[in-house]
Amino acid sequence: MEQLDTFQTLLIASSLDGGRDIPRGLIENLLKYVTPLPNVHLDNFVLSKKIDFIVDEVTAVALSPTNKYAFAGLLSGSMFLVNLEKGDRFLFAEAHRSMINSVDVSDTGIVVSGSDDGTAKVWEVRTLKCTKTLKEHLAAVNIVKLSAKGDRVFTGSVDKTIIMWRLDGILVRHFVESDSRVLSLDVFNDNNRLLSTAYRSLIVWNVRTERRISVIPMAGDEMGTVNSVKISPDQSVVAVAWGDFRIKLLSPVNFEVIRTITGVQHVTKILFDPSGSQLFLAKSANSHAAVLDIETGKVVRYFSPREQDKWGAEKGIALSQDGSKMAIIDSKYAFSVYSHVSAFLTNFNTLQVSQIAARKTEDEGVVLPRAIVDVIGKYNVDLLKKN
Repeated sequence: MEQLDTFQTLLIASSLDGGRDIPRGLIENLLKYVTPLPNVHLDNFVLSKKIDFIVDEVTAVALSPTNKYAFAGLLSGSMFLVNLEKGDRFLFAEAHRSMINSVDVSDTGIVVSGSDDGTAKVWEVRTLKCTKTLKEHLAAVNIVKLSAKGDRVFTGSVDKTIIMWRLDGILVRHFVESDSRVLSLDVFNDNNRLLSTAYRSLIVWNVRTERRISVIPMAGDEMGTVNSVKISPDQSVVAVAWGDFRIKLLSPVNFEVIRTITGVQHVTKILFDPSGSQLFLAKSANSHAAVLDIETGKVVRYFSPREQDKWGAEKGIALSQDGSKMAIIDSKYAFSVYSHVSAFLTNFNTLQVSQIAARKTEDEGVVLPRAIVDVIGKYNVDLLKKN
């Protein structure tokens, strides 16, 4: 009721109705086209950009630390830089020969990618050129990871090995004792220990000696593969996704289980938010992405694939370093970028909110008068500033 009254007041103040009473039904219909902002809390995201590639499938995505750019790896092996403010896209030179599986980016202007062609590439953002191709793996490179300082690249492969490289292409370490193909890996900030997934186990590596410290079984009699491992930003928790319905939180000291979260289906990738209080999940079940509150163990937000396209989030999800932007591959040929509401308020004015409201109505085949769309935008901004 309060929402209707507030919105009606704005409509009257804008002189849209010539001072007359506005039918309640009309207000309710107009409220349908208000962006999702009034229904979310300040820990949520709103859609800010859709990036379509039309004929080439998006297979990996990453966001720059500055939040200005996204990096998209495609089925063809091509790599694109996308300007998130203008929507312009730029093709990197010297593409891979086949599908890109993973992309990572540093705050030093370096992007790395791993491909089905068995190589990883180091790219320079400023020039859009490949500065080095990393060739040593005997099969597809599933995962690439830059070290905290951005001076080392870790690559994990179907050939059951992990390699640590210098940016100039020099092989520094070669980890060959993995039990199966490497789907995921992460490295502690001090570069002393490395974590990798191996079918139904988590492997802890000593980086200096290239030897396994321990192999931690993740599954007992349950079916499933360990799909993803991630270390929290403060290095205090390790999250592991495996099987059909479980995420385990482990101590980084002894890797004992702190907590098991159940009921989350088919998680293919996990990311921590900057506070370490939420997990962002890429899921193959219904191709949803999701945000999970670690304290409650409950999903607080789902991001659905576009229309009936069930491709989506199993192929990729990315979160910016400060948590203000998120990218999800939510369609076979496209990805969407979401902005955190707090960043949205900082960076978007009423006109831009109105434009987003207009896009929402157009998606449903409805064209509203521009004056009404402007009121919708003002309503959203005013309401969020109150909150």
